[in-house]
Amino acid sequence: MADVKVPEISPGILERLNKKTFGPADIKWIKTVNDSSVGNPCSSSAYLHPDTRVIIDESGAYFCLQANKKSEGTLNKAAPGDLILLYQRLENQKLENKCFTHLVTPVGSGVVPCIVNPKGWKGRWVKVIVMTGNRVEESVRAMTDDWEKMPFRLRTFLRHLSYPNSAIWEIANSENLSGDPLSAAELSALQNYIWEKFARWGVS
Repeated sequence: MADVKVPEISPGILERLNKKTFGPADIKWIKTVNDSSVGNPCSSSAYLHPDTRVIIDESGAYFCLQANKKSEGTLNKAAPGDLILLYQRLENQKLENKCFTHLVTPVGSGVVPCIVNPKGWKGRWVKVIVMTGNRVEESVRAMTDDWEKMPFRLRTFLRHLSYPNSAIWEIANSENLSGDPLSAAELSALQNYIWEKFARWGVS
């Protein structure tokens, strides 16, 4: 846990988010995250324990969700209350074995320098709604048979979004995700499916 306070959070936004009951329909974005460090399974797990960039206080857990300079502006697409699904390698996995690890929502007003990692990329402050452990067996595996049955080209999408392309993408309309925009029924099925996968860690 970092020994700093979370900056750039409007009391009004935080109050609204603390009162909000999140649900599947709030899952609107997807983003890859990955650290460049290798060799230690913990060190290659981004924004998961024991990552010191995660700040925990009485109102929850927060971190500055970073993106490279080319992609940092995409972080502003998500509104407070929107959920961003994060996925990454755990235990130095190969691309085919990535895991979904977080549902987070923006709390910062925009992209800012990351005070926890001042030499790194800029980012946007987010609040953790749910996150998994930092081992494969403690997370949501991405490339499983049941994920493959969903109505979008997940394998192609994950390959396209491999590190370091760190933009966020809208789940409903990304050409790389579905080929065509998802129908309302397809999007709802996908959102509910993701939500159920995270139920083990506290969403309901």
